[in-house]
Amino acid sequence: MSSLSRTNRSFIRSTVRYASTVQYDKQGRIALSQNLIDYAQLKNDALIIGVVNKIEIWNPKLLKSAEKDFHEIKSSEFDELANQIIL
Repeated sequence: MSSLSRTNRSFIRSTVRYASTVQYDKQGRIALSQNLIDYAQLKNDALIIGVVNKIEIWNPKLLKSAEKDFHEIKSSEFDELANQIIL
């Protein structure tokens, strides 16, 4: 996604504003800030989802609810979007 587009910049800013870089400890664990724990409404369980070269950490109940609102992608749109992913 080009950062030259004002719309793209606004979209990226609004979707990743709470993202942060974390380090693994010697046992492969990551520590989340309280701000991220609160934002994701994490209690006891968390679901980790791979998203290209990032991960998302979800409250499983909130993910299930959010999936109902996910936009259904048409096959023609899918191909166009897939070409925009930089791996």
